[in-house]
Amino acid sequence: MAIKLKTTKPTKRDSVFLLYLNIFERLFFFFIFLLIARNFPADIYGNLITLLTAASIIAYVLDMGLPVFFQREIASGIKDPNKLFSNIILIVFVKFFVYSTIFFFIYIIFFKSINSGLFSVILVMVYLNSLAGLLNSALSGINHYKSQFISSFIPRLLILMIFIISIYVFHSNLFWLFTILLAGTFLQNVLLFYNTVTSGLSFSFKELDFKLTTGILKTSIPLALAVIFNFLYDKIDVLIIASLKNYTEVGYYNVGYGIYKASNITFTFLLTAGLTRVSYLSKRPAAVKLFFWKYLKILFWISLIINILLLTGAEPIIELLYTSKFQASIPVLQILSFSVFALAANNLTGTILNGTKNYRANMYITLSGLIINIIMNLFLIPAYGIIGAVFATLITEYFIFFGDTVFIIKFCRKNIPYVK
Repeated sequence: MAIKLKTTKPTKRDSVFLLYLNIFERLFFFFIFLLIARNFPADIYGNLITLLTAASIIAYVLDMGLPVFFQREIASGIKDPNKLFSNIILIVFVKFFVYSTIFFFIYIIFFKSINSGLFSVILVMVYLNSLAGLLNSALSGINHYKSQFISSFIPRLLILMIFIISIYVFHSNLFWLFTILLAGTFLQNVLLFYNTVTSGLSFSFKELDFKLTTGILKTSIPLALAVIFNFLYDKIDVLIIASLKNYTEVGYYNVGYGIYKASNITFTFLLTAGLTRVSYLSKRPAAVKLFFWKYLKILFWISLIINILLLTGAEPIIELLYTSKFQASIPVLQILSFSVFALAANNLTGTILNGTKNYRANMYITLSGLIINIIMNLFLIPAYGIIGAVFATLITEYFIFFGDTVFIIKFCRKNIPYVK
């Protein structure tokens, strides 16, 4: 028997909450790490970023693409969403033990200088962020954007206020600062789970099915690999810089890279409900084609403006936000500004490939991009330092954009005979 979820009709009024959520989340983490960078030495900041990157990579690898897979299945009107939800939740909780074991060994080998208490807090916090991503995907699949925003806004705002007071009034160390982040992330998950259950999704032990669980994993593997490869090429440079250079260089690179990634805020609103929308349009390739070209043109002009602003304003932006101790980050941001268009366009093309179930194409393209990125980083960083990593990022972003675009055009031609 089919289960009817409390799905709402996607409207501009509702979708705006997803826009608010994306902007607020990006601003939240931007300010959190801005405060850490300003109040702690560059090498400590770099060491912390490296540890968080390692934890995030492990979590993303073990996510198996489940958030995107689940959102697409929910959006397409699956007949038994509760059974799917129950088995995915089971996978997520089993994943915690695998994730903890892997991260513990990495900590013992590479991060002994990090306090064990801080390590434990970061371990749980990153896992809870991963769980929040899954719950957000479920709510996005049924167009419950307002509940997502409220579930994140309240805890994040509370965290930010306490975080600022803790730094400037009590001069708290990193352990207590990240304990605050952990508490807020836990509250966010409680609110998200409550909204997920009230929307009609529920977990039940009676729904657990080993065959379905393994089937979910097999189906999501191509999508999972695409997500993993995409995340790795975005993060692997930090680990390579830490290995070949030092944590101070990681800090310099991450400041420039962080501002570059924050430029996402200026065009994220265009794709707030992109995956759900493309999933709905996937049976009409002509509509997908129009979606692609319409938004690509808009992204080009927005990116051009951001490119100019970051190129000309890199020095005052970094000195104002991070102080003069991060002057080495200025050329990083200036060069990366030329990659803003590829960054924006790859969000669009990746959304289209996943929304049209072209998981394998996305997987092969991102794998190729990851391999190219690693090879270039290994060759360029020893010779040119963090500037070498910058050029590796720029080339990789445009390579992936080109590969995605070629495949989308072929997809349209194959399914729409008259497309030229």
